[in-house]
Amino acid sequence: MLFLTAIERDTVTQRAPDQAGRAFAGGGPPFLNIYLIVAANFTGRNYQDALRMISLLIGFLRIRSQYQSGPGYIDRKN
Repeated sequence: MLFLTAIERDTVTQRAPDQAGRAFAGGGPPFLNIYLIVAANFTGRNYQDALRMISLLIGFLRIRSQYQSGPGYIDRKN
């Protein structure tokens, strides 16, 4: 099970200042922090399977910690 517990907008600017030294204001997509609770409901001898499933999910989320999508998304890898 996956529970969404909170979404907050990151108010700390993550963009470099412009040439005049001013912080970038407006324009780009918002940066969000998303808080999740992960649970696995296995009983008895399947307890180790539950731990393995949670571990795999946490590993996936750690490897891919940034997600981008939407109409304004530009793939900067290419």
